[in-house]
Amino acid sequence: MTDQIRRILKDRGPCLSSTLAQDLAARAGISLEAARQRVHRSEGVSRLKGIPFERNARFTYLDEQYGTAAFWSALTTALLEKSKAYGPALAALRARAGVMPRAHFESASGAPVRQKGHVGAETVLERLKAANLVREFDIPGIGTCVALSQGTEISSGSVSRLKARLVAEQVLLQAVHNWARNLAVGSSARIEHRGAGDKLPQVGTFCWDLAAPSYLAPLRTDRKGQRPHPGFFVCDVLLGHAMTLESIAPFLHKCTTLSMLKKVGRTLHMFVASEFSPEAFQKLREIGVVPATVENLFGRELAAAFTQLIQVLSQAAAQLTDVEKFLELFTRLTQIEGAFGAMRGAFFEMITAEVLRRRYPNAQVSMNLLVHTEDGSAEIDVLVRSNRDLVAVECKAPRPGGTVDDDEVDKWLHRRLPVVRRFAERQFDLRDMRQHFLLWTTGRLTENARTAVRHFNELRRSGLYELHVLEGKEVLAEAQRADATALVGLLKRHYLPADDHNERATGST
Repeated sequence: MTDQIRRILKDRGPCLSSTLAQDLAARAGISLEAARQRVHRSEGVSRLKGIPFERNARFTYLDEQYGTAAFWSALTTALLEKSKAYGPALAALRARAGVMPRAHFESASGAPVRQKGHVGAETVLERLKAANLVREFDIPGIGTCVALSQGTEISSGSVSRLKARLVAEQVLLQAVHNWARNLAVGSSARIEHRGAGDKLPQVGTFCWDLAAPSYLAPLRTDRKGQRPHPGFFVCDVLLGHAMTLESIAPFLHKCTTLSMLKKVGRTLHMFVASEFSPEAFQKLREIGVVPATVENLFGRELAAAFTQLIQVLSQAAAQLTDVEKFLELFTRLTQIEGAFGAMRGAFFEMITAEVLRRRYPNAQVSMNLLVHTEDGSAEIDVLVRSNRDLVAVECKAPRPGGTVDDDEVDKWLHRRLPVVRRFAERQFDLRDMRQHFLLWTTGRLTENARTAVRHFNELRRSGLYELHVLEGKEVLAEAQRADATALVGLLKRHYLPADDHNERATGST
């Protein structure tokens, strides 16, 4: 009978034990109760632990099915049908290629921060971790992330795509922020969005990507002799994924649950995405949610710019073969008030990579390379491999005239450099190269940071590698020396204070 149970799982894929028992009863011609007992006693069949289902059902699968696309699809479907807490969280991860920043989980998962009778987001995450369905880990350059335990690729390419999506979404949230402010959809002084503060915006018991009190007539509550009581405008966003019924499940759960809270005012819900399936679009419309695409909200030209932004930032190798198109993209997106802050760091890395590509014309130039050694993991913002030189650059782009945090300089010197050096020593094709470790910043270092760099240089063993810091004027000089005229103009207009333009810049790698 165990062989027959295994054949059923091979034929239909992972499923709940109740479904497996029904199939077994039909195929073997036995009663449903007898089939349940045989499923319960069967060997060679794995059962998911830690996640409860109705009537003591268990999620069953074969060992070789664990972590496959079919496994996650079946488990997510089962949880969406049988659990209001865990299914939406898995659906949110699947919609984000299996990984998201830990800080976004409370909004994306669909679970409340805290609410009587509901499983909170923190508990959902802990139970999913205990069941070995998700894991937490640190991604250099992003921070603590949550990912599906199996079937999720964490590589330089996938991390570049994740960073590209996060940057594009941050720009999009700024655009929605401006839209809500300009149309008075949200109270202008109280609009909050993800990434603009330490915490996610919260309305009721749920977190959102953007939220604001609203005094629009259909949302506010007017009481005679009292000031109007505001309603709310809330919005979540997701780019780079066509929203399906499964992927909108977390947002739907938040909206329907929030509407039942008596102490929360009327709320206008919006979800902004690249596109929606017809079924997802219709479902959102049915419950009164605004399903907005970037195109129908901001126009075709800006929608194309967001798509291009993700494509450009996702490139592992910085080969800006068409600098004019890059500048055109930059110009279009910086027309969004406040958008440049979200793009400043990512675009400076691309500028740095292009300058170095011109400086080393026959070299291999890579961006956002993840390296791992027994000392830990590190991200190299820009890496140049030429015949004789290995150049690893850390990029920092504070506001024009600003300084780099001392803590960031310390992390570069004492955490990232040892990992990158150990990585280079272990690579046969890299260990004999002349190693150059550079910190490029459009701002300045504090005196404390300069002292730390000087002491680090004094203590290192001479001849093994070189370490240099290039500040604003020196970075500009490198761009001029590389004959990157268009990028020089970009640095002057957006990254450097006027004083740095006018003084003669000196310095080299």
